[in-house]
Amino acid sequence: MLFGNRAAEEYPNLMSYLRETERTDLWQELRSSETIIWLVAALWPVVLIPFPWITSMVPRFLFPGVTYLVGFFLAYYQITRRRQAYKTPEFESRVDAHRTLASMRKMSQLHRLHRDLSQSTLTVLDEIARTRQEIKNILEMPYWKQPDLGVTYKQLRDQAIVASDQAIQDAVLQFRAAVPDKVESRRAGDFVDEALETIVKVNRKPAKFAEAGFDAAFKIARKLQDMRNSLEKMTSEASNDVFRGPNQVPGGLVDMTMMEIRTIQQAEEELQQGL
Repeated sequence: MLFGNRAAEEYPNLMSYLRETERTDLWQELRSSETIIWLVAALWPVVLIPFPWITSMVPRFLFPGVTYLVGFFLAYYQITRRRQAYKTPEFESRVDAHRTLASMRKMSQLHRLHRDLSQSTLTVLDEIARTRQEIKNILEMPYWKQPDLGVTYKQLRDQAIVASDQAIQDAVLQFRAAVPDKVESRRAGDFVDEALETIVKVNRKPAKFAEAGFDAAFKIARKLQDMRNSLEKMTSEASNDVFRGPNQVPGGLVDMTMMEIRTIQQAEEELQQGL
């Protein structure tokens, strides 16, 4: 469709990931903890009232002001420490990736994403987004959700989810230089170029090569595919008794019951022989 959002039509997995991350709030956990800290600071004087030996240390008319002041500084200290703890390279990388994703969403809304980034770049990002979703679908299968799943496999499941999320964020960051911080509307000349390219089949713009960072993103795509294939193989082989407890083997509970019956019968026979 002329002047339409071609990126939404040609790269559905990437668009789905952009919509998903739009609802992601990286600071939600921090804000929730800060709310609790400020609430405790506000209730600080009330908590101290049952302790006369503390309240007697400060004149009664100064007690509310002093305790609120102490509570404020303690809360400020705790919040500052928590914010500093968030400033890790990993978290800063996530913040940069989400800023880049926000710009890409804006580019898509203005129907310029397919004009500003090359086809090969969008293709590799779409493939990474597709593989990431396939990994999540595999890890939602009953085998990975069973309550008796071993601790090692639970840790593997959680690590695979985190790794797939980090992989696509790392891939997006490879193209950070090609994505503007401030996204503006398309210029009239760009619409003319697209019309000529679409209707008249004249390419007035030189063929665009992949942006710098494509090779690194391509390697990420291959690694993610290898992980998907390994998880898929492991899941398909999960029917083997090696990966299952007795309750997960088809008819396993019957086998255990029959074994108990045979044990009891054998014990009774030995008892009769002994008599």
